[in-house]
Amino acid sequence: MKKIMFGNSFMLFGIELLILAELEIMPIYVFWPAVILVLAGFIIEEGIYKTKSRYSAGDEDVFVTSLTFEMEPDCYGEEDASPRNLTQVPIEGLLDEFNLFVTDFYEQLNETSEAICYQEFGSFDLADIQKLRALIGKRFYAVPYIENGEEYYNMVTE
Repeated sequence: MKKIMFGNSFMLFGIELLILAELEIMPIYVFWPAVILVLAGFIIEEGIYKTKSRYSAGDEDVFVTSLTFEMEPDCYGEEDASPRNLTQVPIEGLLDEFNLFVTDFYEQLNETSEAICYQEFGSFDLADIQKLRALIGKRFYAVPYIENGEEYYNMVTE
């Protein structure tokens, strides 16, 4: 991935609503629900929000953040990647390395973008999200290697 850039779920949701309004898919008054969500959101620290998990049986808190990034077609595992077709590598590397799960794909934003990918990540542990956000401004990509005849990859951060 090229440099990972800042984002947050409420900001991206607001942008998505504005894009839909501009495309006349939704009326312009959809902006106000986005404003209400931002005001109602509980901000843990810049770019990190706490919400209730949609993926656990209980009423468990989950910490989320959104990132924007560009896939690099010249890197291992990213050959056919685009905002509409995110590849398993390096996304799976992010999920494994930082104990994360994907909480939102921002389908509308990814459908209209030619280069920038949008994704929201979540974790039940705030420290995992804080570590992920340390990647902002850096490259994160996979480097393959062969061991005992099997292909594996290591994740690299620069």
